[in-house]
Amino acid sequence: MSRTFKLRITYSQTGPLKYISHLDLMRLWERLLRRAGIPLAYSQGFTPHPKITVASPLPVGFEGLREVMEITLTSPTSPQEFEAKVRPCLPEGLDIVQVEVAEDEALSLPQRVMASEYEVFLPDCREKEKLAQAVEELMGKSSLPFRREKGGKVREYDLRPLIKGLKVTEGPGCTLWMLLETSPSATARPEDVLKALGFEGYAKIRRLRLHLAPKGG
Repeated sequence: MSRTFKLRITYSQTGPLKYISHLDLMRLWERLLRRAGIPLAYSQGFTPHPKITVASPLPVGFEGLREVMEITLTSPTSPQEFEAKVRPCLPEGLDIVQVEVAEDEALSLPQRVMASEYEVFLPDCREKEKLAQAVEELMGKSSLPFRREKGGKVREYDLRPLIKGLKVTEGPGCTLWMLLETSPSATARPEDVLKALGFEGYAKIRRLRLHLAPKGG
């Protein structure tokens, strides 16, 4: 088997690109990496696809400031060379934050995601003090039974242990900071927290960063 090399790319996805699907994003990355002359490794079989792994797909409509992916290459490429080749090919809304050599880990990149940090702006909120009170009451609860319906199936779980941090930020307007856990059994979403707070208006959601398990974890 030929030797391969891996890079980890931290990137931002904002503006018009917050409206594209995960599949379209993967196609976009493949096209621009090929255009930049990056030696992508491909899977075997009848329909080879590039070995690109995203830590956690960004929901449509969300912006992401520090998204993470790993790519497998057929020949060594330094982080500096990668960025120099790829940056001129980036479209509006996609930017490189950091490139580093990825080390082999026991867990895959998606399995290492422990939590996600969000900033949620509520433009329709006019009562910041009332929002702060709702946050305080929610965080004071020991449990928060929650139901999620998807594809005709109903899933019930306790949302409260998954909310690791929640507060109204300083400054004008109503903006929430959230730290939400990701686990094999359940994952908290910003929309779930807003629903639990009793907020049903429009929300501008930005994922600030992903929290990964430490190396060897």
